[in-house]
Amino acid sequence: MMNLYLIRHVHTYGNEGRFNGVSESEFTPKGLKMKEILVDYFSDLARRVKFDRIYTSPIKRAYLIAEDISLRNHIPLTCVDALKEYNFGIFDGLKIEEARKLDEKVYFEWLNNHLYYKIPKGESYLEKYQDSTNWIKEILKENLDNVLIVTHGAVIRCLISYLLDLRLKDGWHFDVPLGGFCLINYENNYGTLKEFGLPDYPFEIHDFSKSFIK
Repeated sequence: MMNLYLIRHVHTYGNEGRFNGVSESEFTPKGLKMKEILVDYFSDLARRVKFDRIYTSPIKRAYLIAEDISLRNHIPLTCVDALKEYNFGIFDGLKIEEARKLDEKVYFEWLNNHLYYKIPKGESYLEKYQDSTNWIKEILKENLDNVLIVTHGAVIRCLISYLLDLRLKDGWHFDVPLGGFCLINYENNYGTLKEFGLPDYPFEIHDFSKSFIK
């Protein structure tokens, strides 16, 4: 059986009303505090659970969290391009009103068909799903017991859909907030959702992505 901990990065300036995709985005002061708490949480867990490896998106808001957990607990770390956030293309890094002003036709075509529409210079949600799930299929073949995956909201939804044998659109029924995680057990080609977790942050966590896509 493989235990997969899917961890979402913490709060950045890009999470303040922007399409926070493949563009780099620095941690806010709140995010820096969340990062500290999240790293402490999984470092404490690593004293009780032997983690075989950490896989992370190379985007800094995920990578810096994974790197801290890795260095503190001597867990091997691997960067994976397939774990990058969804690419919003010409809208990446923009606010909603900026995206609409840039190309209103494309904006509404994407919003009305967000699973399959490919934003110019970006990707479709289906392409993100295929990219991330082709990668996880290979990981599931390895002889690993406990794995940490530090990544982004869209990737986590894609992986949940695949590991729980759900439809593409069903990932949007699951909400892993910034700085949160979920645990999925996978055995004999069958995934079981065991836990949704959120460290004890001293403030409310807001997820902008829920405000523009369902």
